[in-house]
Amino acid sequence: MTIREAQEEMRQVYVDGAIGPFVSVTLYGLPHYAIAGVLMVAAGVALPSLRPGEFALGGWVGGGLLVVLGVALLLGRRARARHSP
Repeated sequence: MTIREAQEEMRQVYVDGAIGPFVSVTLYGLPHYAIAGVLMVAAGVALPSLRPGEFALGGWVGGGLLVVLGVALLLGRRARARHSP
């Protein structure tokens, strides 16, 4: 293996692998996970500043967001199943 080949392999592993989550959201058609991620990060940033003394509220908000995501995905799947031949 030459140095150039090793550099190319390292670039593929470290650079291309670092953008894997973003590629999966845009390339594989999973925008709902991007929305859920943005909401959870926003809640994780906002809750400590809005309610600094309440630790458990973040868990309830995160759990609620995951339940809402699950219900939305289930309803979307059922709607697609009804309309497919």
